[in-house]
This record gives sequence, structure tokens and C-alpha cells, in this order.
Amino acid sequence: MKITLKRALKLRKELEALLQKIELPTSVAVSLLIEDNVTNPEAAIKPGTEALVKRIDNYLGLSQTLAALRTEIAKANVTHGVEATLAQAAHHVRAMTIYKKLSSAGVTPVAEQLKAELAFSHQSLQNKELGYGRPDRSVNVSVVLPELRDKAAEQYTTWKRSLEALEDQRTGTNASVQIEIAEGDAELLRQQGLI
Repeated sequence: MKITLKRALKLRKELEALLQKIELPTSVAVSLLIEDNVTNPEAAIKPGTEALVKRIDNYLGLSQTLAALRTEIAKANVTHGVEATLAQAAHHVRAMTIYKKLSSAGVTPVAEQLKAELAFSHQSLQNKELGYGRPDRSVNVSVVLPELRDKAAEQYTTWKRSLEALEDQRTGTNASVQIEIAEGDAELLRQQGLI
């Protein structure tokens, strides 16, 4: 059975969620009000054991199907360049983070303002009459020049547009690429109502 890469990615998430929810009850309540349960408990326990074995088989089958699906998705991603696109998209996000931080940073004050601020702080530091609460011995000064901040804002916009183009490309690839699901896996997915 063939499905699109887009559907396979959605199916992978659904399978992962389903496998997280599976419970494996390892005990049953044996009623003491039924005499046969007291004298022959194996008969009361047997249906619970059979149900447990069936759930284990189902869980392992779904887990194997998920493994096969993930393998096919990975192969398709590499073959059709999706993996490279994802790596580039991650790079774009990191670059955008840097440029966003720079574009929102304070800028270096003009030379006169900086000199005045440093002189004032230095004069306050030299004042011996100030005991407790003396001013700091250093002053933080932004190193982001105004033109650097402006360039960072432009770069952020450029990288964002480029990221959107990469996302569009990946979405198109996911919608057009077909992957093969083994018939046994497809039947198991049908039984679970996933396809």
C-alpha cells in the first residue's frame, strides 16, 4: 500500500500516541463468591492471561509497524532531500534567533554620551565619602552599533523569507512523495482504524 509522506508523518504521530496509551493489565480480580474460582483458580485466570498475551502481540505488532514506517520515512526524507531541507531550516531558525536578538538589543551610545557617562561613573567611584553603596567599578556598554542593529533586522527578514520558502518546499515534497507500507502493516493499521 502506498501513502504520501505527509500522511506517513501524521500516521507516525498517531501510532506513537496509540502506543503510549496501551495498557497491559497484569492481574485479574478473582471473585471469592464463585466457589469454582476458589477450587479451580486456573479457569478464572486463563481468560486474563489470554487477553494479556493478545495485547502484548498487538503492542509488539504496532511497535514493529511504527519502526517500519519510521524507516520508510527516513529513507524517503534522505532520497528526496527532505532531510537536507530540515537541516537548512534548523540553520535558518538558529540564524534568525541571533539576528532577532541583535535587532532588539540596545545600541552603543554616541561618543559624547558614552564619555560623559563614563566620566560621571568614574567621578562617583573616586568620591571617598561614599562608604557602603559605592558605585560599581565598571559600566556595561552595548557593543551593538546602530548600523549593525539595522543590518540584523534586515537579515532577520531575509532569513525568515528563506525559511518560509524551505517550509513550502518541504510541504510540497511531503505531499508528492509516496512511500510503501507492507500489506501486513497496512492491515494492522486498518484494524486500529488509523487508515
